[in-house]
Amino acid sequence: ASFPWPVAANVDTALAFDPDESALHVAYTWTQGATTAIVAVTSRDFGASWSTPVCLTTAAEGTARRPAIAARGGTVVVAYEHASLGKGPDAGLAYSSDSGRSWTRGVPLAASAAAERSPDVRSLDGPGPAMFFASYVEANERVILLKATGSAPGSWTKELTYPEDGALSALGSAIVLPMPVPAGEGSAGILWTDTSADDDIFFSGSAR
Repeated sequence: ASFPWPVAANVDTALAFDPDESALHVAYTWTQGATTAIVAVTSRDFGASWSTPVCLTTAAEGTARRPAIAARGGTVVVAYEHASLGKGPDAGLAYSSDSGRSWTRGVPLAASAAAERSPDVRSLDGPGPAMFFASYVEANERVILLKATGSAPGSWTKELTYPEDGALSALGSAIVLPMPVPAGEGSAGILWTDTSADDDIFFSGSAR
């Protein structure tokens, strides 16, 4: 499949497969007037055909970029970074509870007054109900890890702040890594980069 785009434009893309619905979901950047939006499409025949693109952001949110997408049990979650006047980047969210047929837009992933960037979202593999983990970089000095269930994808609880005290002075990007636990509830850790020397990669896990 291919999607039209202006010549010489840079496109951010993300892909997720929902094994429970046999559905492919793609989020990508798209022009929206003078800004860039996040758009989503779905395929239910393994890429042979695609749904009509749905815009997940508005021009009022400013330029959006860096989409991340996860899907499980018919729930699809898209996190993205967008411009926020007066405080720099912010982390936004959109989700679908019916496998991409309809969307809830404009959900704030982060609720602080600080700048938030580098959002990521992943689903937990394995048996049991759908569960999602998200992360973002707050104020360029710490990583926030959140959790939500597939039945309530608009309600997120904080799992971890790293570091709890102090700051990471050379914090680069971060991604979330869901991990099954014996109790079946699931947990997650974060991988993050330190840019002070040669972009070392570190890991920290939530205590479950």
